Amino acid sequence: MNRDEYEKLPSICSMGILIFDPIWSEKAHRSGDNEFLYIRKGKVKLEIDGSKFAAGAGDILFVPQGTVHRDEFDIGSELEVLIIHFLWEAENDFFSKVSNKALKSLPASEKALIMEMADHLRLDFSGHTDEDILVARSRFHTMLLLILRAVEKENAKKENSHSLSPGKEKNRKLMTDAKKFLEKHYSEKISLDEIAEHLSVSPFHLSRVFSQESNFSLFSYLTSLRMNKAETLIRDGKMNVSEAAYAVGYEDSSYFSKAFKKYFGRKPSEIVS
Repeated sequence: MNRDEYEKLPSICSMGILIFDPIWSEKAHRSGDNEFLYIRKGKVKLEIDGSKFAAGAGDILFVPQGTVHRDEFDIGSELEVLIIHFLWEAENDFFSKVSNKALKSLPASEKALIMEMADHLRLDFSGHTDEDILVARSRFHTMLLLILRAVEKENAKKENSHSLSPGKEKNRKLMTDAKKFLEKHYSEKISLDEIAEHLSVSPFHLSRVFSQESNFSLFSYLTSLRMNKAETLIRDGKMNVSEAAYAVGYEDSSYFSKAFKKYFGRKPSEIVS
């Protein structure tokens, strides 16, 4: 990655809600700049480089500068696409990493963030001052970098999953599921047997796998979770020590205070704002 290229803002040549011309679905064509397409309503198919990519509401597509492509769409359906024509010094490296195939696998949370920013971007670009345009370019720059980061994160996950043996991958999932269970039920009085039963494994297997995968025990993780939750509640003034103890699963506030001091090195009363 050329950091200097990526740090420069893209130039937005034009932006608007696209009105599709039927001829675009009949004849292949090319654009003189890069195209960012955000599908707000309806469905469209992009035929590019011998592949077809179907996109619906909330999806994103890119057409790199000079690439021959064809757009297929249903003329009778409601279709609304925000299109941004842009140029960017980092575009070659960006498109070598971000493909339309990769965009389809973006997490819903990432797509939602990009959608929200795209709607704000339209308002920025509709302004008439230099500051409005600069904000629009900066926002679009952030959108491109967020997309790049999300794609590379997904690629890293796939590489890691491919490099794991089936047994290792199964153990990793068990540890993740156990953490999710604890994060949801940390305020309850729970036992190893109950956690294992929920995850459909033996208590011994769960305890061994968790320790191997994380280098600390399952109940060390639970203690850490409870202590940090309690520390936040007390520091923010939302609860007193007894209330915080009960909120994170301790019935005896005196025992909680001892555990808190052992974990943080000071009494809970000493962190009250």
